Amino acid sequence: MTSKPLIGIEGTVIKAFAISRNYSQIQNSCIIQEFQKMLV
Repeated sequence: MTSKPLIGIEGTVIKAFAISRNYSQIQNSCIIQEFQKMLV
């Protein structure tokens, strides 16, 4: 992880990853896959 602040989509993905991880690892995996589809 770099120390520079994340902005825009990248920052949103990181936040969503951290938040969803607290609820469910399975759900988290699905969310990350959806973000990856959006970013490609």
